Amino acid sequence: MSALAELAIAIVMAIGLVGTVVPVVPGIMLVWFAGFVWTIGDGGGSARWVLFFFMTVLTGIAIASSIVLPARATNAARLPRWGNALGALLGIVGFFIIPVLGVPLGFASGVFLAHFATNRDLKASVTATTQSLKAFGVSMLVHAACASVIVALWLVGLVLT
Repeated sequence: MSALAELAIAIVMAIGLVGTVVPVVPGIMLVWFAGFVWTIGDGGGSARWVLFFFMTVLTGIAIASSIVLPARATNAARLPRWGNALGALLGIVGFFIIPVLGVPLGFASGVFLAHFATNRDLKASVTATTQSLKAFGVSMLVHAACASVIVALWLVGLVLT
């Protein structure tokens, strides 16, 4: 693979790393995709495919964390199941309205509205929303950690192949 192609992969991975913390681009997926392009570049090879396997596992862990962690927090706060869906929907809407902060603000708004509509208790709704936002933040940290390890695996692969 040419140095220019490896530089392009590095740039896409760097953008993906930023995207794991600043929800403007799908960070973990960009990092994974760049790893895939690197893997198939020059015909692949067994070492690259082994590294790509671990990259895929880490991507799966990151994606699962973004579903499981907020769901556990909202379940612990006795939020109805549709509350997660409302939080996700408003997070997506928020992404397009306020590019950087829209996802967490939309998610928090959805969780708060669902909890308040169910319980009519302002204090409990704020507490549930706070717990959900903490879980959302931990999920972002898991994404960033997984993406960083994927980049490290890629760097190891550059040395090995």
